[in-house]
Amino acid sequence: MGTIFSQDPDDLRGRGDKHVPVADAYRAGARDDPEWEGGFLERAGYGASALLDKNKAKAQSRIQLMNGYADTHQGARNVSHSGATTFEGSDTDGAGGVRGSDA
Repeated sequence: MGTIFSQDPDDLRGRGDKHVPVADAYRAGARDDPEWEGGFLERAGYGASALLDKNKAKAQSRIQLMNGYADTHQGARNVSHSGATTFEGSDTDGAGGVRGSDA
């Protein structure tokens, strides 16, 4: 073999952990605002009820989309941790010099 694959599992976990704050930010932005919805007709008048219905539908789409982004980032974190554990197990078993051993 020409080169040995060298991967530090802790580095891989650290890279995966960088996705957690991003996922948290998306989840924070994916919340309803019931206070705003509750006072909308009072502020805008009942003639704006059709607009409120459209805004609710857009809000639900936005919430679904942002939760999808959060799930993707959380999944990237999970895959990084799983991969790091697999690398460590392979290295412990001597199955490929994952940490750069010359075996």
